[in-house]
Amino acid sequence: MNTRMQHYSFEAWKAQWHPVPSHWWRLVLAVLAFLAGLVAIGALGHFAIIPLVKSAFPDISPHGRELVQFGLIGLQFAGGLSAFLFVKRLLHKEAPSVLASSSASFRVIDTVMSGVLFLILAFISMVIIDGTQPIVERLAEHPPSAWISLVLIALIAVGIQASVEEVIFRGYLLPALASRMSVVTAVVVATVVFTVGHPQSGIFGTIGVALFSLLFSISILRAGSISFAMGAHVSNNMAMMLLFPEMSNADARLVDVASLAASLVIWLAYVEYVVRWRRSKFQ
Repeated sequence: MNTRMQHYSFEAWKAQWHPVPSHWWRLVLAVLAFLAGLVAIGALGHFAIIPLVKSAFPDISPHGRELVQFGLIGLQFAGGLSAFLFVKRLLHKEAPSVLASSSASFRVIDTVMSGVLFLILAFISMVIIDGTQPIVERLAEHPPSAWISLVLIALIAVGIQASVEEVIFRGYLLPALASRMSVVTAVVVATVVFTVGHPQSGIFGTIGVALFSLLFSISILRAGSISFAMGAHVSNNMAMMLLFPEMSNADARLVDVASLAASLVIWLAYVEYVVRWRRSKFQ
């Protein structure tokens, strides 16, 4: 049997993490390093980069401001990831990969296809809930040439932001916890940490964040890697940040949470289908 496609077992996490020092403070410091990197680059952007840009370009266009904002997001999360990887290497030595958390492997094709599917589901949800007018009005804010550059920069910046969150919370924290406690408890703890990491989200926004973490965790339990979750996370964040830049999690409504839940269930069914198909193919 192809070792990549062997039936996934949660025991694989315990086996992979067995030779790694298991002190709890190591997990805490690794996550704190990520947060410290975010804060440090965020402060640099707020107190240095943004004032410098305003000084150099006092008449910067709305399109230019959005490009700068996306650039700072990518820079901030790249800084957080760098701090995390440095501390993770220092504390855990030969810790398992954060991309593939079992005998499965990280697949770019899964990330891309998962992202495309979730983007379609997100777009359908937007149209069903609010119609096409908000989207049309948003697209009219910039000419096509400006949208090309905006989408490209957003793909890079938001791709970094969402991928880093998956690496930290579902590629590292979830399997590290599951190697020390029951899988259910690990999912709950990882979900709580991820949700707490998105403060001021309001009631429905907080529920939405928790749903993301819960179903993304389930997808990783089934697939053994963050491939699918990473694609969906990037697509969701890109759609929201590009089409509704002024909105935040705190603006979420009950209907938004309901549509998100429906989209996540459909998406998870797709993940399950792909995983089952691959397992049957290599048995």
